[in-house]
Amino acid sequence: MARLSVSSPQLAERLQRAGHSVTWRPSGPVDAELLLIGFEDGPISGPEWVRLQRKRVQATPLLVVCSNTEQAELALAAGADDVVRTPLSPSVLAARLRGWLAAPSPSLSDAAGASDLLPRLVEASPDPVVAVDLQGQILLFSRAAEEVLGYPADQVLGRMHVGQFYAAAGDASDVMARMKAAEGHRINGHIVRLRSAGGESILVQLSAALLHDAMGRPVATVGIFRDDRERLQLARALENTTDQLVQSEARGSLLDAARAGLAELSDPLTEALGRLELASLSPQVDPGVRVQLSQAASPLDRVLKRTRELTERLDSGT
Repeated sequence: MARLSVSSPQLAERLQRAGHSVTWRPSGPVDAELLLIGFEDGPISGPEWVRLQRKRVQATPLLVVCSNTEQAELALAAGADDVVRTPLSPSVLAARLRGWLAAPSPSLSDAAGASDLLPRLVEASPDPVVAVDLQGQILLFSRAAEEVLGYPADQVLGRMHVGQFYAAAGDASDVMARMKAAEGHRINGHIVRLRSAGGESILVQLSAALLHDAMGRPVATVGIFRDDRERLQLARALENTTDQLVQSEARGSLLDAARAGLAELSDPLTEALGRLELASLSPQVDPGVRVQLSQAASPLDRVLKRTRELTERLDSGT
């Protein structure tokens, strides 16, 4: 017999007649499998009432009884997991409750369908991976994310809000809005700045998706981002080297310095490309991650080719 909590004595009476164990508790902690409230049951406006109950039961399904479409849209926007319309049909309500109560509590592994495979894929990714629940709490924080952002995972998981990682206020909400509006509820290559534990603003390319459970309910978001600092540093170094080359054409004494600078660029670029290629060949890597690795390698390969071209020009004296 399901344990339900409701916000009005009328709902409690109806559900008790249907055989449910019901507590009528409009405030305080909720010890139930599901909270069912009326949009107009509270002493405040409907949306505020829904938001208040959402804070009370962050992990418990929240269903809201609404009398029209406008109330239903407002309830869902305020954080409701589902809505039912009045007049309440006993059969419809029973079916809706069975759907929510029969399903296990949503979790990241359920949504991804990869119980022990997911951690291996995360660790295989050279790019940081972060997963977040719908309230913004961190569920997964990869080793690469620790290295880039400077936070130990044990200080992040379940303790920090995703908004704390963005350099600008509102960026976390903007990313979520973009995901909800995008086809397939995913975004690719979104440019945004994150802030490290040391306060450094980090330009990244973020790809993220909204995850759903088997019933189609959103349960979490997962994002993978590429730290662009090394690429930008290499690009700046190449620009500097190119400037040195232009000057050395007029001042032959700088030729050796330019050649040495290009040689210093070539080795780390070659090493970085080799590591990305090895990671992409791993059988444990997801196809989507392999695409990200290929995208990461492309600009490095262009920089390496340009470096070699400049080196050849120096050697030939042209």
